[in-house]
This record gives sequence, C-alpha cells and structure tokens, in this order.
Amino acid sequence: MRRITSWIALFILITASSFASPCTTTLLSGTYGYLRIGQTSTGPLTALGAITFDGSGSSTGHQMIDRNGTFSENPPGKSSYTVNPDCSGTVLSPSAPPIPIVVIHNGSEALGMSPNAGNNVAAHFERMFDDPRSGEDGVCSNATLNGVYGLLRSGSAHGQLTTVGTAVFDGQGNITLNESVSMAGVMSDAPDQLLTYNIKADCTGSQANASGEAAQLVVVHDGGQILGLSMVPGTNVALHYERVVDRSSFSARTACRDLGQKIP
Repeated sequence: MRRITSWIALFILITASSFASPCTTTLLSGTYGYLRIGQTSTGPLTALGAITFDGSGSSTGHQMIDRNGTFSENPPGKSSYTVNPDCSGTVLSPSAPPIPIVVIHNGSEALGMSPNAGNNVAAHFERMFDDPRSGEDGVCSNATLNGVYGLLRSGSAHGQLTTVGTAVFDGQGNITLNESVSMAGVMSDAPDQLLTYNIKADCTGSQANASGEAAQLVVVHDGGQILGLSMVPGTNVALHYERVVDRSSFSARTACRDLGQKIP
C-alpha cells in the first residue's frame, strides 16, 4: 500500500511540474508592434504602434490613432505591466484603467482589450524579433521584406471594406499586389497593383500606391508579418500581412528532404 501511495505521489509531482506555468514578467520582453481595432462610444477606432517591455515591469510605447477617419499621434509614454503565473496580466498607464492582457506563444505575442466604458476594442501585440535577445541588435530595412505575403485588410472606407490577396515584396522597396475586394458587400478584383514601401531601421515604415494613398507599417516576427494602418482620411482600415512560406519551417523541411528523411 505504501509503494502504491509513493507512486501516486510521484505521478502528482511529475504532472504538476509538467504543467508548471512559464509565465512571469520576464517572459514579456523586447519591442512589439501592436494593432488595436474596434468601436468606441464616439465611433470606430484603429491604432498602430510599438511598445518596448523591459522584462522587469516597465514599458515605453507610442502609437498613431485613427478615430472616425481623423488621425492623431500619441508621443512616447511610459507605463508598467505585470504577468501572472496563469499568463494573464495587465498594462498600467497613469491616465487609464488597467488593460487586461494574455501572453501567448512563449512571450512572442500578447492579446489585450480596452477596459474603457463604452469601448469594444481588441489589441494584438507581436514581437518584432522572435528571439528577445536579438531585439537590441536587430535592424530592419527594405530587404527585411522579401517574398510573397498574404494580405488581409478590414475596416470602413466610405462603407465596410474587406480585402484578401497576395503581395510580392522585392526587398528593394516595391510591391506587386493582387486583391479580391468586398466594398459594402459588392465583390470585385484589383489585380496588378504597384506600390512602393520604405522600412526604417526601427522596423516601422510606410507604403503608398501610385495615387499617393499611404499606410503606416510595423514589421514583426523578423519580417514574417507586417501590421498596418491606412492613413487615408475618412477611413478606418487595418492591414495584416503574413509571409506565405515561413523561412524557419522551410529550412527544416528542406534539410529533412536533403537527408532523405520523411518530411512531416
């Protein structure tokens, strides 16, 4: 009986350690791009920004805010944050209620929402560099964006707008874009669009089409994804690019194939 009890105790100990939470304040560390989308008591809101978490509970961020198609920029400001063992947490700024967050993907992303009364606004934080240790040394440029990306745009542009398509970034500042567009529920195609882009060393940047319609961009996940905000007056449109082929996965699969191993 004593031996059975010992085995049960060992099983409980192993099970508990297997499910030990990885979440602490240190897990949320590095510079993140973030996108906020939703409705407020005064109308639609879309915001794009960047925030740096120091791994010790302090953060500094800035953002461009689009309220009902009118733009304003929040200068860099300081806040504090906490991460609980269950991976929930809060971001605290001096002039607003605590923002509830959940840390996911080993700290490379976090989900959040606005706590303000009358708001329905969601937030998504994504680390600029997947290895937090490389964040201080990581530098972006036009060459960071190179290859085929999927694009999803959603929001309002004189009516509800949703598009999906593919974009080819050439690494030198040029984009070729093909989209399917739903404008207020009416479908159309927008093929062979030519755009330009410019990415700065801090991984922020912009894109523009031939008519001068621009969007702000924040590059995240080592160039694997891009968050964006349309800067066309009177619109509230968010952009999200994701690279079609994940480079790390592609390299692993290629290595397996070259070694004659089964590709998962």
